[in-house]
Amino acid sequence: LGQLEEQVGEFNAQLDPEALANAALLQSIEELEPAQPMDERQRALQRFVEAGFTPARAEELKAEQDRLALERLFLRDQARREGWLGTERYRDEMQRVEASFEQLRSDLGDDDFDRYLYATGRPNRVVVRDTLTGGPGAQAGLRPGDSIISYDGERVFNTRTLVNETQGGSFGSPTPIEIERDGERMVLYLPRGPLGINMRSAVRKPSG
Repeated sequence: LGQLEEQVGEFNAQLDPEALANAALLQSIEELEPAQPMDERQRALQRFVEAGFTPARAEELKAEQDRLALERLFLRDQARREGWLGTERYRDEMQRVEASFEQLRSDLGDDDFDRYLYATGRPNRVVVRDTLTGGPGAQAGLRPGDSIISYDGERVFNTRTLVNETQGGSFGSPTPIEIERDGERMVLYLPRGPLGINMRSAVRKPSG
């Protein structure tokens, strides 16, 4: 026991009390002043970059996103102040703003629009929740978890668009549906019309 106490004393004598105090102080500062988190704008720009856009393009798309948001904001404010919120005029004006959003899709192209939706947190995938027994989807091989990418060559990003697509054309005609399953894309053929599935809109990172 005496030898152990002597060794501990020698070890303590080798330590620099000032260095220990400085180390403790630095640790306290790090605990009190964590790294500053990114602000909301920086996070938004980072999401665009993570979706596959260059930093310069991310700045342009963020500016366009802000422009559309301001249009919606001021339209709603004007309608509320003037008493026509919820009227046919309001719906018509909002459709005009949304038409500008659709123009963005045309300008970007489907693949970049897909990335834009993901970056802004808007639905960009139609996901199969389950298939109805004996329905066209089940018979064609659709499975829960599949993402429907396009219907008859037209990209679909939400359930409303997909339903509209199934209601066009000649009922029962063989129709190609591109899906994504476990990171791989494939094409199935279903008769045009109701798919016989339960589905939901979702936000999923585009592959590639």
